[in-house]
Amino acid sequence: WGPALLGAAMWGLCQVPAVQHRLDQQGMTPYGFEATIAYIAFAITLSLAVHGWMCIFAEPERQLQAYDPKGKPIEESTPRVSYKDKSPPKAAAVRTAAAIATSIVYAVFPFGANTQTWGAFVAWAFALSLYWDFHFFCAHKLAHEYSTLYKFFHKLHHTYKDPDCFGAYFVTYQSHVVLEQIVVVLFCLCGLPRDVFTFVLYWGTFGTLVQHCGHEIGSVKLPFLPITLDQFSSLLSPWGLLLGGHGTAEHDWHHEKFTANYALSFTYLDKLFGSYHSGRVPGEAISNGKGAISNGKEALSNGKEA
Repeated sequence: WGPALLGAAMWGLCQVPAVQHRLDQQGMTPYGFEATIAYIAFAITLSLAVHGWMCIFAEPERQLQAYDPKGKPIEESTPRVSYKDKSPPKAAAVRTAAAIATSIVYAVFPFGANTQTWGAFVAWAFALSLYWDFHFFCAHKLAHEYSTLYKFFHKLHHTYKDPDCFGAYFVTYQSHVVLEQIVVVLFCLCGLPRDVFTFVLYWGTFGTLVQHCGHEIGSVKLPFLPITLDQFSSLLSPWGLLLGGHGTAEHDWHHEKFTANYALSFTYLDKLFGSYHSGRVPGEAISNGKGAISNGKEALSNGKEA
């Protein structure tokens, strides 16, 4: 009922004559069902694709947490549990699809016309990313500091202490509304251009899947391009160079410890409020002298050079 209520409320607001007149004056039109369904199909497919890539290509040298059963001794010959060896996340995959499907509400959200200059596009994208990170940090931190809010909004998401890609959207709908859809509503009211929303939505979906993958894959070289994933990310979102990029290591630490790294995209707020932690060194959690991995730092360095 949540998406239906939000969608109906936005549609009803846009039918008010004064609001409709203002939308017409500013050239704002609904995102539309075709574009929204295209995004939903893309996002669900992407979550499956990223999970599949991780199952095939994830290297233990990049792993942030140990996935071995707690309290069970690790012998020299005992193979360490890898990403692909974890229990199949069937329930999380289904909930991911359901959470992404609630984006259908965007079909009736009004957006401004596409930007006409690169300057306008960059300015809008930066403003949206900056506010979204601030909004997420505040709401997320409050949810962790007040038990009632935590249980109602956020506890389900933290079922994952060592997350995989599907952990990104393993959320309650009320959490999804507060942390994402309200932000979109606010920026719609400000005239957010359609192309900026599309870019941030698609790129942000990929980013959150990577943040929850449990491996440092930023140094992986992209196919057909002479750059790494981190370098590509910096090209598309350069403000992370100024404000600090909140990556997989930081967010994985948040899931493991619960009390640090509350931001969405940047690290400056966590550093400002004393809640920042850089997270684990890739490979270190399984580099205890047992099993195949002997030195996580060295192994990751070798991986970068490969």
